[in-house]
This record gives sequence, structure tokens and C-alpha cells, in this order.
Amino acid sequence: MTQIAKVVTWVNSARKPLWWRQVIRRVMEHGELQQQDLQLIYQVAKMEFGLFQRTADYPNYIKAVAVAGFEAEAAPVTLASLGNVKMSYH
Repeated sequence: MTQIAKVVTWVNSARKPLWWRQVIRRVMEHGELQQQDLQLIYQVAKMEFGLFQRTADYPNYIKAVAVAGFEAEAAPVTLASLGNVKMSYH
């Protein structure tokens, strides 16, 4: 298991505050935290503990962190072919 996978497993565990997930997600996506990130994280923490009304985005802030896309592949992935592709226009 890679180090990033260990951190993700740790932060997704049941006994960790849910707002920590948003911290890890932001750091993984941006590499650092900006002032606006800190403000959002503070608001999410207050929502978690009932000190601030939960917004419609709250479930997205506390969802489990995914490691996909943040690990180096052990071997290259090659797409050999595509078949039965159907286009859908909405």
C-alpha cells in the first residue's frame, strides 16, 4: 500500500472527524491549503458539529476520499481497442 493510500484509509476510518476528509481532499488536489480552503474547512467542521446549518454541498465535503488518480501506476496502462461505442446527446 502506498503512503497516499495509507493516509486515505486513515482519514476515511470511522473514528476520524468527517471534516478531515475535506482537508485531505484539498491537499491532494491542490498540494497546499489557501486561505479560502481554510475558511471552507472551518465551515464544514462547524456544520459537522451542528454549529452551522448544513448546506446542500455538505455531503460532498464529507464523502470518503478516493485515492484513484493520485498514485503512480506500477505498470503502464494501454488501451488496446474500443468497441460498441454508442453516442448519447443530452
